[in-house]
Amino acid sequence: MYTVNFGDLTFIGQGAITTILLSLGTMAISLPLAVLVGLVRSVRKPNILVKGVQLVFGIVVSAVRGTPLMAQLIFLFFGLPMLGIEMPSITAAMLGLSLYGIAYLAEIVRGGIESVAEDQWDAATALGLNYLQTMWRVILPQAVRIMLPPSVSFFIGLIKDSSLVAVIGFVELARAGRIVVERTSQSLLIFAVVAAVYFVICYPLSLFSQRLERALKV
Repeated sequence: MYTVNFGDLTFIGQGAITTILLSLGTMAISLPLAVLVGLVRSVRKPNILVKGVQLVFGIVVSAVRGTPLMAQLIFLFFGLPMLGIEMPSITAAMLGLSLYGIAYLAEIVRGGIESVAEDQWDAATALGLNYLQTMWRVILPQAVRIMLPPSVSFFIGLIKDSSLVAVIGFVELARAGRIVVERTSQSLLIFAVVAAVYFVICYPLSLFSQRLERALKV
């Protein structure tokens, strides 16, 4: 009768650490770029140049949000080599998840900015503030309160979605579990352990998101 041994648990633990590092790395790359994209897409009364950038950003965001993450990862790892562009699985995984994160977080940023009441803009204009001053001192402080809870929720989803990088051969938590199952044929036990590890990783973030919503009264 099979019993979980230390080697299997260590291998799954390494997969969990990889998942955490991959998710943290993705957020570190995605967040600043998503803020930039969201800010540009929410510019009021843009000139021709900004309109062009907004159009490009809008097309890219819609394309990423409108296609499955798995298909994007497969394209990056298996499709781009046909065009002469090759990359290791870790690069494809980080690039795919980062583009995915930018697209969704940028919409959270844009939605947070646009949800600020119109009279806040009018009041800032009446005080003689320019666009950048209004955004920095008036709009963003209010928008951040709206953006934080869904951003944390997205991060929780990203941790689980990172399991999709297994399709390009990257070994993270879910893939590590599958490898152990293939070696031991104990699918119920091993996947129960993997699910428990995902829960341990995600549940504190879920509690943090709930407390954040209550603290910010969103």
